[in-house]
Amino acid sequence: GPTLEVLVAALRHARPDLQMLALSATVRNAEEIADWLGAKAVISDFRPVPLRTGVYLSGELLLSDGTRRKVEGKLGPVFDLVLDVVQGGGQALVFVATRRATQALARRLIRPISKALSEGEAEKLSALAHRVLGALDEPTPICRELARCVQAGVAFHHAGLHHVQRKAVEGAFRDRLLKVLCTTTTLAAGVNLPARRVIIRDVRRYQAPYGACYIPTLEFHQMAGRAGRPGLDPHGEAVLVAKDEVDRDELLVRYVLAPPERITSQLASSGAFPAHVLGAVVAGYARSREGLRKFFSLTLLAHQFGVDRLTLSLEEALRFLLAEDMLRVWGGELLPTPFGELVARLYIHPLSAVVLRDGLAEGQSRGLSELSLLHLVAHTPDMERLRLRRADLEELPGVVEKEEFLVPVPSPGTHEYSGFLSEVKTALALSAWISEAPETELHKRFGLGPGDTYRLREEAEWLLYAAQRIAGLFRLPPGPLPMLRTRMRYGVREELLELVRLRGVGRVRARALYTAGFRDLGSIAKANPKALARVPHLGPSLAQNLRKQARSLVHH
Repeated sequence: GPTLEVLVAALRHARPDLQMLALSATVRNAEEIADWLGAKAVISDFRPVPLRTGVYLSGELLLSDGTRRKVEGKLGPVFDLVLDVVQGGGQALVFVATRRATQALARRLIRPISKALSEGEAEKLSALAHRVLGALDEPTPICRELARCVQAGVAFHHAGLHHVQRKAVEGAFRDRLLKVLCTTTTLAAGVNLPARRVIIRDVRRYQAPYGACYIPTLEFHQMAGRAGRPGLDPHGEAVLVAKDEVDRDELLVRYVLAPPERITSQLASSGAFPAHVLGAVVAGYARSREGLRKFFSLTLLAHQFGVDRLTLSLEEALRFLLAEDMLRVWGGELLPTPFGELVARLYIHPLSAVVLRDGLAEGQSRGLSELSLLHLVAHTPDMERLRLRRADLEELPGVVEKEEFLVPVPSPGTHEYSGFLSEVKTALALSAWISEAPETELHKRFGLGPGDTYRLREEAEWLLYAAQRIAGLFRLPPGPLPMLRTRMRYGVREELLELVRLRGVGRVRARALYTAGFRDLGSIAKANPKALARVPHLGPSLAQNLRKQARSLVHH
């Protein structure tokens, strides 16, 4: 989105003679985008595998070319569509709205799909299931459920899966070993996983604060684009599932017969404009208001909405950056302050930097507790926040009353208070992670899958590092920030920090070593190899390797 738009502007600013090739399968306003890029639009409707789109209702498939076809079966719309294509030697990709729905649907497909597997396929899937189950040191309920589904030739795919599991599932589907993949829109764009039939069961998705909303037509076209495997399928089919005749007509008009929405610039509306203005000044692309106008006139924002809209957004961003001391005017030039330069190089949102700076300053009088620092990180716009459940609304206000925070607490009952509770929940999840809560507990208490935990800790670790750098710039005591950042990386308590320095030792093995009495590098370096090998999760080979590493680190 905005980042790519500004990157293109920066490239064209640095190299006006730059030749650029832009490719897309779903852009409606290709001529307009080409005009912005100073390029020529080459439009073709060629597709290696012809695509048919349509709507399914009551056993009949109505396709966009007007043809109708019966689909046999009595198990229900999705099941009948899936079995029809699998029994014909194809694969099905099923899009649903939520993670829970992907898992529920995959579970229900286990029995019918497992019957379609050959003996050789069942053997390979058993090995794949074992790999999926062992992706984590401590398998979670999601791991076990995925392994059970995979063994039957079915899988689910969403952002909560560990990256090893996602890669394994994608590879097995690409190799035609898995017959059905139930997924959220994580697969709609960017992942090349074609299937003979794409089934789109859900076209509504929850969107705060509006509730269930229709997905964009562009998203439908991206999902439909997965249909058809080159060299394997005579054609691809993308099928929407209708509830009744009224719904069928709505789906035909809204999706099957409709072009995707125009691509429009999100630079001014995404909240990211101040970051890009600061980046342009720090990088030396512009050092004056006029220079910034000239630079950002190369964006799609200026091309589509004109100079007046650009100037308005630019002035608003500059007011913020000057007020927060990230830019200053010196001798008629716009120059970055040390704070502004640091923020740009940390690649965090300027508002995140302000939150961290002000919160750390507040902490000098209140004290920097572990939870208050984790909440401060969760309060920044760069941090993903966890959704609230009904039980959270009863539990979290009690936490808010007991804890001292580094930012003002909104009044209960307001929209801001609900957002604050979401931040507190995120901070509690991070606290549980660095307190060595098992993945099973993280899933049960916070709804986190392994993939979610990985993303949250990556974001939090970087923001804790940013907070440490900002504290150093303003000569504020960092408190527990350095240690908190290392604990966030490994998900351990303080006493295990020395042990996780060893390659091959994560939170589970470190705790096993500590419990067995190997509490520092020195004790491992001097350990009896057989005693070390008896520690759970180690074995003789790894024990020897750890002893060698420990000796090297101790001597240095």
